[in-house]
Order: sequence, then structure tokens, then C-alpha cells
Amino acid sequence: MATARKARAAYKDIGRVQMNAAVKPIGEAEAFAAKPAAEIARGYVKSGIDWTTIGWTAIGLSAIALSTFAAWTDRIPLWAGFLVNGYFMFFIFATMHEASHGNIAHGRLAWLNGFLGWLCGFVNVISYRGWGDLHAVHHSQVNDPVLDPDGWMMGRNPLNVVFRCATIPPHYIHYYLSTKAYDRIRDGWFCFFSLFFPWILALGVSTLVWRATGDWRLFVLWPFAGYMCIFLTGVLFVWFPHYPKEGRGRTDNSTTYVFHGAAGALMRLIDLWQSYHLIHHAFPRVPFYKQGRLFAAVRDQVEADGSVIIEVGGR
Repeated sequence: MATARKARAAYKDIGRVQMNAAVKPIGEAEAFAAKPAAEIARGYVKSGIDWTTIGWTAIGLSAIALSTFAAWTDRIPLWAGFLVNGYFMFFIFATMHEASHGNIAHGRLAWLNGFLGWLCGFVNVISYRGWGDLHAVHHSQVNDPVLDPDGWMMGRNPLNVVFRCATIPPHYIHYYLSTKAYDRIRDGWFCFFSLFFPWILALGVSTLVWRATGDWRLFVLWPFAGYMCIFLTGVLFVWFPHYPKEGRGRTDNSTTYVFHGAAGALMRLIDLWQSYHLIHHAFPRVPFYKQGRLFAAVRDQVEADGSVIIEVGGR
């Protein structure tokens, strides 16, 4: 109860926290003020439409559709469809993440961020609006033991981490209720209820299909696979980059892991460039697939600032 009261009191000073093209997360201005790394980073920011991320999204959605069809028609085992869907749902979570930062489209086409964010969110069984606002709080209060909603995933041991990453949805709901975040974030109670929309859709449609056809496999291929995606997100987007550092500054809020050779190429498919999460926190307007190249360009500067860099396989 004391923690909840502390969080509610702190929220009075936070005000409205948003993550879109017009409003920068707390800390971004400070990050861009650090030259010349900031000047270098500006060269990696996309303008107009980010066709690379859109193509990435098309690949992910196509893979999910093909996998669902193949499992539904017994062309592949159900467990294989579940695993493929879970991975590619995580694959297009990168699109949701980019959309929440307003990185996919700008100007008159900025609505594409919301469209793709909601689309991928419904596929992934993740509320784009609810998660996006909590992600804004994460950026503004990174590693705060009370206010950072993603601090939940930083468990004391491997089993504890697994448990926490497997219970993200109820944790987020508890966070909204205990901190009364819905009173502080745009659209009020809509954000709270939006947490349930994707689950209502996925479970509702799966139930209707089951009642109409007698086939229950859509539950496995959609909502259950979506839960697997949420678990992977907790492990690879939250715990992995923020462990073991717990700092709240620009250079100590994450650990950078540099994988070389084939290991590096494999890790890009596993962690979607979250090995360079520190770069994302410093320069969130840089697309995820450019974080590695930007890190290489500014490495000497961030290393001089005291950033923790772990080499895997030699420099």
C-alpha cells in the first residue's frame, strides 16, 4: 500500500505522459544535447515513411497467416503453428514499438503509426494504447523501483524472472489500478479498458469459431500464441537489455551486448536489436534496425561516458 501511495503521489508531478511524434519522452532532449553523438544520431532518423518497418510488418503478418492456415488444415503440427505464430507475433512487436515512438510515418501520414500499432496489437493480443502509454512511463522513469512499470520483470533469479515475464498482463492491470495511472494518462479510463480489448477480440472470435465448427485450435494459434509473444517481449525487450544495470541515467540504464559474426546475425533475429537498447533510450527516434550501426558510429563516446559494453565473441 505504501508503494502504491508513493506512486500515486509521484504521478501528480509527472503529468500527461505521451509517446508520439509530437511529444518527446523525458530524457530525449538531454540525449540529443550531447554532441557530437547527437549530430551523428540525427543522420539515422527516418523521415517520411519507413518502408523498411512496413515491409518487416508485412513479412511478419504473412508468416502468421500462412502458419495459422497450415496448422488449421493439418499441413503442419499444431505445436509448430503455435511456435511459429508466437515468434512472428514477437517479430511484429517491433512494429508496435516503433509506432509508439512515431517512427513509422510523419506529417499527414502519421496516422499510419496508430493504424499499424493497433493492427499488430490485436494480432499480438496486446493493447497498443495501454502498452504504449506504459512504455512512455518506462522511458520517463526507467529503472525507478516504484514508477517504472517494466521494473516488474527484473526478478531476483531465473525462475523469478520467468514467473514475472509470464504474468505481465495482470501486473500491468494492477499497475493501472494501484497507481491510478488512468487518471494521469491521456483518455483516462479508456486506456485502462483498452488493456482488455485485444483479449476480448481474440478469445471471443476463437470461441465463436469453436462453437461454429467444433474446432478449438484457434485458441492455441491466436490467444495462447499471443501470450507466448508477451512472455518473449518481457524477456527480450525488458529483462535482457536492462539486466544487470539498474541505473537511471543516460549511460547506465541498460547494458549493451555486442555479438560478432554469425552469432550477431542470429541474435538480430532473436532479440530484434535489443542488444543495443541503450542506444534506443538515448535516441528513441532512430529505427530499431539501425541501432547497431548507430552504436558502432558513437561507441567511443558512449563508452567514454561509462556505458557498460559486453563483447561476445571478441571485438
